[in-house]
Amino acid sequence: MGRPSDFTECSPALNYFLLENLLFGIYINSMSDIIDEFHALIPTNARHSGTGWTNMCCPSCGDTRFRGGIKFTSSGGWRYYCFNSGCIFCTQPTGWEPGNGFGGRPRRLFELMGGDIRTIPTKELLSFNTQRYNRRGEEIGTSERLDVTYKFPEVGLPPETMPLMEASKKFRKAADVFRWAYGRYGEWTKELPFAWSPQRDKYLILPFFHYDDIIVGYVGRNIEASSGGNRFIGRAPTDYIFNQHILSTMSAKYIIVVESPIDAALLGCLATRSSVLTQKQINLLTVSGKDPVFIPDYKAGEYESFLNVAKENNWCVAVPNWISRDATDVGDSIKTNGKLLTIELIMKNMTKDCDAVETKIRALAKWKET
Repeated sequence: MGRPSDFTECSPALNYFLLENLLFGIYINSMSDIIDEFHALIPTNARHSGTGWTNMCCPSCGDTRFRGGIKFTSSGGWRYYCFNSGCIFCTQPTGWEPGNGFGGRPRRLFELMGGDIRTIPTKELLSFNTQRYNRRGEEIGTSERLDVTYKFPEVGLPPETMPLMEASKKFRKAADVFRWAYGRYGEWTKELPFAWSPQRDKYLILPFFHYDDIIVGYVGRNIEASSGGNRFIGRAPTDYIFNQHILSTMSAKYIIVVESPIDAALLGCLATRSSVLTQKQINLLTVSGKDPVFIPDYKAGEYESFLNVAKENNWCVAVPNWISRDATDVGDSIKTNGKLLTIELIMKNMTKDCDAVETKIRALAKWKET
């Protein structure tokens, strides 16, 4: 099985196009560019005090009395505090230091000041420090280091694995797998990098490409099994999130998170590969600079973990009404409703009220049983 060049006719990049044009934002972590761009955004009429503060009108609360205070640190970072008691940056000051990620409130302030984060080169994140500051710009509390993994070893696919389209023209069992996939995914079967192996001839195989360069895992779906231990085969690092490279290569404010890699490949989003996230997966989403939107399955015993993670991290959840009674997940919706409508349904149903979402899931599950 070769590199992605063998899949020229079914590049997974096609899946990212719609989301990249519908949703906006980016995750960045480039130290010199961040500080240079931030300096350039300070208004020319800013006032400089003898105590080291640079004061400007706060862009968050509509202040006109120069109550927004910036203090640069000896380590090359900055602190920001608004002296207007009704401002979010008064109750929750922010700041940034070289080596930190650039998400959350620091990024929000940067954008409010007129910054365009697309001007700063994207870099991968090694770690991220979460810090809090008092009104004097002094760090308070304990800095928490969040470990993430972004490099993974190359993983071999089952023996003699080849692109599904190619195999379906040579082998009868591969043709059976192709027909099954086409019945479920339609024309997307030709676009996605599906594969097949004579050693696993009943399985539809999806390789996990990391930065379109190396294969770090795969999942195989048994076309003859609807349940049981042989329904799926696969191999991948525990902390790997399918498609996690798009956190730094795709322009999107929101990033959709599902459980199934095949659903994620169809939509061009992330997949956790399990209903239970590892701590490093949670850390990666936390420092990504994007707003995750979790799409839980309707099955009892599977959606609870997704909801708990979203609730604990104040992330959005979406449980769309898929319109079609036959649609129960993202993959079904794309086949029935198309990608654009699927994305629209997700975005319209975003919420942080996880209790209401759980009630809705239970109601939908009962409705589909009738």
